[in-house]
Amino acid sequence: FLFFFFLFHATLLPFFPHASIDQRCANGKRFANGTSASQLMMLAPRVHGFALLGEPGKFVSVSPKRFSELVVSSTMLSVVVHGSVGELVVVNVLMPSGGVQMYHVLIPAGGKDTLLVVA
Repeated sequence: FLFFFFLFHATLLPFFPHASIDQRCANGKRFANGTSASQLMMLAPRVHGFALLGEPGKFVSVSPKRFSELVVSSTMLSVVVHGSVGELVVVNVLMPSGGVQMYHVLIPAGGKDTLLVVA
């Protein structure tokens, strides 16, 4: 049972039609170079309580170049992880219990391995 997934990375600003851009962007905090502070929010669908959160600390934590063949059932999540031979990929998964589990996948010869997570 294959699920396609979408993760959205976006800078989310509250919509206040009468507020200035400074008020909408981090309550007016601006830096010397003219940029404003922002926040990054990741949205991930939960299927049977699981959510693939991907690589912590990456701007794009789930990419189709890194992850493919996502399969989710009521008892497990399976995903193929791609990378360079010998690379250690850290993957976070939100569990049905609500906790986040961190997994380490060592990429073997062939450049991919399957991560199997059981609830």
